Amino acid sequence: MPRRSLLLTIGGAVVLLAVIGAVYLEIAVQAKATHTAWTVTQDIVAGTALDSSNVHQVKLADTGDPVQYYKGDPIRDHRRAASRLSASHLLSDDDLMPTQSVLVPLTFKSAPPMQRGDKIDVYVLMGTKTIQVGRGLVVEQPNPTTVWVPPGDEAAWVTLQANNSALFAVRSSGVGVPSGAGLALNEAASQLAGSASEGGSVPGPAPSPSAAPSVQKP
Repeated sequence: MPRRSLLLTIGGAVVLLAVIGAVYLEIAVQAKATHTAWTVTQDIVAGTALDSSNVHQVKLADTGDPVQYYKGDPIRDHRRAASRLSASHLLSDDDLMPTQSVLVPLTFKSAPPMQRGDKIDVYVLMGTKTIQVGRGLVVEQPNPTTVWVPPGDEAAWVTLQANNSALFAVRSSGVGVPSGAGLALNEAASQLAGSASEGGSVPGPAPSPSAAPSVQKP
């Protein structure tokens, strides 16, 4: 074999081995790659401050599949749960309340029974019109009631409370609840009348069919 051909063959083999080695090295690195994540260690309600008693740091293997998880440190960042979380749940950004939430006291003219961690919608009565002013607010304490609100709304909530505004609370998941500018008394009555005529109320159980009377032959 000519010397030039031999050198080309050896060079090609070296390049091929280098490429194969790089591929295997990449596979090995990916197999050992991990991500730091956090899991919940016990059932917690919305508003709970996350600490070492209820969350735990874990390592996730990099499988190449997209996984939604919180990339920060919820303990160091003083984060709170945004909803009810079960043990072994992997924390994601959607599970956490905004970092800058503030706690405000509210007095309701009417409200359902509440407990810590419930989510409520809040309405205020302005003349004869009710307006939704809070949606999905997390209850920290039921009696007297304190709720978490965005910091930009702090002054507005304090103003409503200071002026003894008529506030009404509804315990709600938020699903199917429309958001609007509010309803006047006549508008509310018209809407409910329409819902009633369309069968919007929960139907009662259908009556059981009665047995046909037996006829005895003489």
